[in-house]
Amino acid sequence: ALLRRGEVSVEALTRAYLARIERLEPRYSAFVQYTPERALARARRLDRERAKHRYAPRGPLWGLPTAMKDIHLARGMFARLGSRSFRYLWSPVDDLSTAAVRRAGMVIAGKLTTSELAILPVIDTDIHPPTRNPWDPDRYSGGSSGGSSAALAAGMLPIAVASDGAGSIRIPAAFCGLVGHKFSRGVPPNPFSRFE
Repeated sequence: ALLRRGEVSVEALTRAYLARIERLEPRYSAFVQYTPERALARARRLDRERAKHRYAPRGPLWGLPTAMKDIHLARGMFARLGSRSFRYLWSPVDDLSTAAVRRAGMVIAGKLTTSELAILPVIDTDIHPPTRNPWDPDRYSGGSSGGSSAALAAGMLPIAVASDGAGSIRIPAAFCGLVGHKFSRGVPPNPFSRFE
């Protein structure tokens, strides 16, 4: 609400969340890639656009910091999919989800951990430390969207991207005491629908 009313800038909000990420990330290992400079550049750009087009309509997610699950392609970032096999996979493009997040005017602070190939219900891979539950760091945060649940439960982000084919939103949400939302089939756009 403060952001929508212009009482706080996107940059100030982003800086507050980045400070929390820097302080808490070593305890929970929610991020596999952290891009604070890019996030701040995006926040400043959004603030300039708001100043220039003061009365332009903005959606409810505009200006909020977030991060992408590491199975999503995000321009200029790696897509490791939780696997050593993909540790050097760098993306020059955004996938549909990342493009939608950018269109909504959100600020992407990095990539969140996932289990290897987004298959397992816990995140304990060879490419980073296990992702921990902020309520009890001796326990896992769930999977495969465990980076998202850990970041949210720790207050490192106000909202995070997750995906769910067999419980990958619901399991981490249950582990970390959160509400996860899985769209009904057919609601989000299907990139393969033109081939069916």
